[in-house]
Amino acid sequence: MSRGVGGIDAIRSLLPAGGVEVFAILTVLGDFLVVTLALAVVYTFYDREEGAVALVAFVGGTLLLAGLKTALAMPRPPVSVAAVTADGYGFPSGHAFQSTVGFGLLALVIDRGRRSVRFGLAALGIALVSVSRVAIGVHYAVDVLAGVALGVGYLWLAWSRRRYLALAIERVCQRVRTDASLRRRS
Repeated sequence: MSRGVGGIDAIRSLLPAGGVEVFAILTVLGDFLVVTLALAVVYTFYDREEGAVALVAFVGGTLLLAGLKTALAMPRPPVSVAAVTADGYGFPSGHAFQSTVGFGLLALVIDRGRRSVRFGLAALGIALVSVSRVAIGVHYAVDVLAGVALGVGYLWLAWSRRRYLALAIERVCQRVRTDASLRRRS
């Protein structure tokens, strides 16, 4: 089943010279480590409770997506069209999912400035990462559209249930503190 190498060529035809190389750099914004570090900064310096919820929600979503990608086992575009090497399965795009969930969580947790500006910046980041994945030839357009769609759905679910997640995190932390206290006494 073909998911559309033509989309990769169409995006590349719109780019100026060096555009693929620029997108190869921009795609890093959607890396698991980059998004996790951004959320860790929010946890450390802005809001520990909401930051913890965001971190757990992000990591949990990424693990669920990894399971889905493995279950579907849909390949990436041919190596001949890829500007960089990428391993793993192609559908849905992990970078598109991670940037959607991660940037969305940042826009929700950082409650400064105008909401429309925060979400506009998040949308811009999501768009840049998503287009970059197609431009560098490691995903088909449908892969990134599915990643964004799943990311939006997961973000809505995780954020609407954040109180339950915060309660679960607090219970785990309390259990760890209790266990550590018991070990010190013995």
